[in-house]
Amino acid sequence: MKIFFMSTELTANTLIPLSVLERKALVLEYASTINATHISDESLHLAYQYGKVISLIAEDYFEYQIKQDSLDDSVLKTERQSELIKNQTEIFTTEFIDWLAKYFEKQKAIVENNPNPRNLYELCGANLLVTSNSVTRQLNTKMGMLWEKISNISPYALIPEFEFDIKITGVDIIILSNETVYFTQLKSQKNTLTGSQAPRAKKELGIHTVCFLQVH
Repeated sequence: MKIFFMSTELTANTLIPLSVLERKALVLEYASTINATHISDESLHLAYQYGKVISLIAEDYFEYQIKQDSLDDSVLKTERQSELIKNQTEIFTTEFIDWLAKYFEKQKAIVENNPNPRNLYELCGANLLVTSNSVTRQLNTKMGMLWEKISNISPYALIPEFEFDIKITGVDIIILSNETVYFTQLKSQKNTLTGSQAPRAKKELGIHTVCFLQVH
């Protein structure tokens, strides 16, 4: 599908050779011309506009990625895929351990120099317990990024933040499955969607034509 964008033709072929920031500029400018007033939640207007633009070029974008993958040592081969996933997890492990060591040292200094302990853990000098909750939150956040990087190995996956430096509210990844483009959220477990989170996720994804939650 070809869409004329100002003086530039907006297609996968014109976007792919550009830098990420140049792609972003084209997507943002074209998105600004899309009417989103029928979306009742104004906070989702941009997400709808971005989604519409990317939907227009997604199939051709995937076709290019799949073709390029077939020309090289395809990531769809089990050994190659395992190698790439291993590389990502090793990088993640190294970076997180480095961050953890620096974080503990920083928090230790704060606790030791604090004359007025804020809780029983600080009073007892239990530095690891003081930081455990924040470390868990950071780990969950960083692992979410790891899942995205692993997913992005596939030519059937497209992550807006990686390709266009654009965050679509409620959308982590766009995938091609059975010749259909899906806007998707990645969840580490099914019970993640509890309380108010489930309606919110459905609302965020529901503005796009085809969507679903992917649980890992």
